[in-house]
Amino acid sequence: MKKKRKTELQKALSRIPADALHDMAVAEDDPNVALRMLTMCVAATPHHVPSWMSIAELLETDSAISALSEGHEIAGKHFSSRLKQLKTAAPQHRDLLEYLVLTLRLAAMLEDKGRLKESAELLEEVCVYCDRDYFEIRHILPDIYIRLGNYDRAEEILQQYGNPEEAATLLTKTLLTFRKTGPTSELAAVVAQVHEKNAYVLREIVRTVPDVSCFDLDDKDSEPGSHEEACFYSMRYRSCWRSTAGAISWLRSQAIKLKIRVDDPPEEPEPTPVESDFSVPKAMTDEVAQLPHVDEEWLVSEEAATEGNRVLIAFDVAVAPASLIGMLALDTPRSGPDTPAGKLTALFTLMLQPPQGNPRRPEVVHYLDQKLYRDHRRYLQAAGIEAEFSTEVPPELQDMRSMVENVQEAPEFSVEAFLALPQTDTDWGIDWRQTNILISHPETGQPTRAWVTLVMELPTGIIAGTQASLDPPDDLSLMKTIFSAAFNHMLNAPVRPMRVFVNSGDQRMGLLNAAEQLQFSVAVSDLPNLEAAFDDLQANMTGDRPMSLPGIMAVDGISTKLAEEFFLAAAKFYGSRIWMTTTPHFAVEVRCPELLAGTWYGVVMGQMGQEIGVMFFDDRKKMQEMFSVTEDDDPDRAAGGMQGIAFSLQEQHFCDPDDVAAAEQFGWPVAAPEAWPTGTYTADRSLHPLTTDQIRFLIGALPAVVRILSTGQKTGTTHAEIEGRRFTLKSKLHSLY
Repeated sequence: MKKKRKTELQKALSRIPADALHDMAVAEDDPNVALRMLTMCVAATPHHVPSWMSIAELLETDSAISALSEGHEIAGKHFSSRLKQLKTAAPQHRDLLEYLVLTLRLAAMLEDKGRLKESAELLEEVCVYCDRDYFEIRHILPDIYIRLGNYDRAEEILQQYGNPEEAATLLTKTLLTFRKTGPTSELAAVVAQVHEKNAYVLREIVRTVPDVSCFDLDDKDSEPGSHEEACFYSMRYRSCWRSTAGAISWLRSQAIKLKIRVDDPPEEPEPTPVESDFSVPKAMTDEVAQLPHVDEEWLVSEEAATEGNRVLIAFDVAVAPASLIGMLALDTPRSGPDTPAGKLTALFTLMLQPPQGNPRRPEVVHYLDQKLYRDHRRYLQAAGIEAEFSTEVPPELQDMRSMVENVQEAPEFSVEAFLALPQTDTDWGIDWRQTNILISHPETGQPTRAWVTLVMELPTGIIAGTQASLDPPDDLSLMKTIFSAAFNHMLNAPVRPMRVFVNSGDQRMGLLNAAEQLQFSVAVSDLPNLEAAFDDLQANMTGDRPMSLPGIMAVDGISTKLAEEFFLAAAKFYGSRIWMTTTPHFAVEVRCPELLAGTWYGVVMGQMGQEIGVMFFDDRKKMQEMFSVTEDDDPDRAAGGMQGIAFSLQEQHFCDPDDVAAAEQFGWPVAAPEAWPTGTYTADRSLHPLTTDQIRFLIGALPAVVRILSTGQKTGTTHAEIEGRRFTLKSKLHSLY
């Protein structure tokens, strides 16, 4: 009876004209019933394909894919005898165009679900029926084939459809050639050509943090050479570049040679006359407004630096003592001119690319300069930031001003000028070390841990000389720092010391050449006052936001064997390229009570070109809530109470120097220059170092996650050998949403 009723219904529907049936389907509330009606409509008149597509997309992803696949099959039968005759006129033939749009939408959904091979087959079909590539498939298919490991087909697509005059085509060919040959002078020349064709694309590929504005773009019809074109390429290919061993580091080096400041805001071409002096910071306002709000109050001031130039400096005065947010030299390409507009550009740059912590916007910005406050107020308010005028100078800023004032203008350095000074029997101390203070690399803009040298007059505790640099101080640098200390106003007069003390025998050996030329003796002694000065300096510069957490070698109880196994697991994870063939729609449950208590859910990162790794959460429900937040939700509230173990792969300069030194000393595997392993533990939105148990868990959990996602199995068992013991990990695949 049921079958008979269905047949009668079909007969009844078949008597209704296709257009009338279409109108009934569109008015139907149940999308499944509507699609049944549209099945007959599309078979009779394929110009109803758009309605099919619109209704199918109301369903859950898997159901939508099934519905679009059915519509694709039905409409395809209608066109089968005419497709090849129409292929060169595809965009002019409305029905065929709508069929191809449905095919593209289905391919995109399959790609989002990680069904790359099926997606590629559909895109190949579009290429066959639209050989002029109106839909720019030449930019999509090579990416998918690279992620599938089918490099030959990627090259064939580029050869057949690619435009050799396009920066995107040249850069993708460069990537494929790099995989085969590694870096060559010929490839370097091609990269220079790419930069000539699009001045933004190299920067977008190699920058540490993707440009968030790229993700909001939805129109591929961008002008050649534009920032939008670079964004589209970056969205597609960042992951492929970062998954090619050594490629990002090499491309970054080429960008530096081409004088591209990769982590600065993109430099626009020479502007035509603009409406106002504030056009540059005004253009940054929307991007700043999208940054997360934090409970900070910044005090901003323009100050003189010891080198004689001017800097914009920002302190967080919501805490005591005030902590330094950062400083940026004025009148540079990065900050713009030394004008009110340039200072606002510098301030927005500190928010978008802070030397420490994540990009963020404070609740309030306090100004000591009333005119600057008036000039900046409306732009800050447009970005959702309050502006206030203040007359209170924090002690930390007063100390910094005193230090600058007390450095007397010294003559140009020379050994003769130093030896001409009177010599005092007062003891000096000198110390230099790599700190947790981050400064921007002058060429790449990357945050880099600074080396700081301090010179102290020991009896008084006066810091007479300071020097910060990217590299350890050499003989000349040490002599210049001591020379400048001799002219400090806080000392009685320009003088030179007879004795200089250092903390260690290694430092004594490092200072002997300078001591011989400047004619003072060097001795080793405990220097607690200098030690305290370094602690105070780092505390004032970083506040409660440490620049870097202890590395793997700093974990309590770590052994070289366990650290080596962690590096090996990280190298194997990088070699799996799992982030290229999976999508951020799944979480892998991992359980092994012998390694770590509880059930953990791993989410692979790196699909959109961000940092590569896995984030393990301890609460599935909270994890799903966090990944389902909308613009109106509070992500901090969703993450409250959650614990997580973060594993990521970074470039070497983000890694703890002790980890780098140990890896080089013991020969631990590092799969690529951008594959140095790091890890942190998160609890209640605070970061902590890993424990040895968490490191052991990561060693076992990483291959468990890779196995489940690469095989497509719903459940699995993985065995791991860790420090000579065998562990069994149970895993299960879950939807992230």
